[in-house]
Amino acid sequence: MKNKRWRPWVLTVVILLAAGVAILLIVHRQPGDTDTSKPLVVRTAPIAAGDVPVYLDAVGTVTPFSTVTVRTQVQGTLASVAFKEGQVVRKGDLLATIDDRALRAQLDTAEGALARDRAQLANARRDLARMQAMVDIGSASRQQLDSQDTAVRQAEGVVKSDAGSVENLRVQLGYTRIVAPMDGVAGLRAVDAGNLVSPSDADGVVTLTSLSPTTVKFALPIDQVSQVVDARGEGAVDVEAFDRDGGKSLAKGGLEAIDNRVDQDTGTVMLRARFDDPNGVLFPNRFVSARIHVQTLRGAMTVPLAAIRHGSDGAYMFVVRDGKAHLQAVTLGPTQGEQGAISAKGLAAGTQVAVEGIDALEDGVDVRVAGQLPAGQQAR
Repeated sequence: MKNKRWRPWVLTVVILLAAGVAILLIVHRQPGDTDTSKPLVVRTAPIAAGDVPVYLDAVGTVTPFSTVTVRTQVQGTLASVAFKEGQVVRKGDLLATIDDRALRAQLDTAEGALARDRAQLANARRDLARMQAMVDIGSASRQQLDSQDTAVRQAEGVVKSDAGSVENLRVQLGYTRIVAPMDGVAGLRAVDAGNLVSPSDADGVVTLTSLSPTTVKFALPIDQVSQVVDARGEGAVDVEAFDRDGGKSLAKGGLEAIDNRVDQDTGTVMLRARFDDPNGVLFPNRFVSARIHVQTLRGAMTVPLAAIRHGSDGAYMFVVRDGKAHLQAVTLGPTQGEQGAISAKGLAAGTQVAVEGIDALEDGVDVRVAGQLPAGQQAR
């Protein structure tokens, strides 16, 4: 009977002792303890060597190379509008006309006065010739000859004045045809036919903006401008315009100018790039992403970005050599697509680095390479 009473207590003690031993084993297990009999499976890729371009990115605004507010040069009633809003026009195309009836009447009057005064001048010249003949035979005095010569000169002055008035009215009459001063696209018209227009109108008749070439203005922090200045010293600086998300290339051009003023509020400097845009994709005032090529790293080592990890001491990756993973600290440089430039001592092109199965890796653990990616290919 006594043995039967002690059996449950003995079983309980045995279970408690076993649980305690298990807890002690778990508590005292080192974080780096791994099952060395089963290497971790990884995929690797070789370090590649190549040229890596260095870019600066900025948000810019498309600014037309030329903007012209077309105004009338004579006052009058706008008779007709010959363009459509948004229409692409060529230099010399008719945009609008102004009622020219009053100017035509003034021109007729001026041409009549010119014809009259020319006739008077011709008569005065004939009188001068007759007076000269009479002086030669002694039938007229020198004073009479001088008076007639003065009359001829006065008539010549009147004719010249009349001719100037006629030419001025012809020019004014030409201004009643408002033509495009350049190639461009017409904006919204500022006035409708039937309204009185004058040269002092602030909005004019319409505003034209050039399409190609066009420019993009963007701002860079002052500490980045020195890179652009250095690149400009080496030659032309290429600039590429992308859509606002940066995914689609719109046009390629070059840096045209760097402003000499720093915005004190933002600490930035304004730059301008010029683009040929025959297809008109860089529409005025459109927001774009500008990518400025400032440098090319020759022969740089690159790895897939999937191989790079970041810790408290900076960037690192795992080099796979002789069946083991070795932690390697690196300095990450510019990136291009899914590849990143790196620098580190003791590394060379062709060295295998882990790109998949990295999360469980630690320095010195055994690994088994399940596959290799070609140089320059990114892990999925």
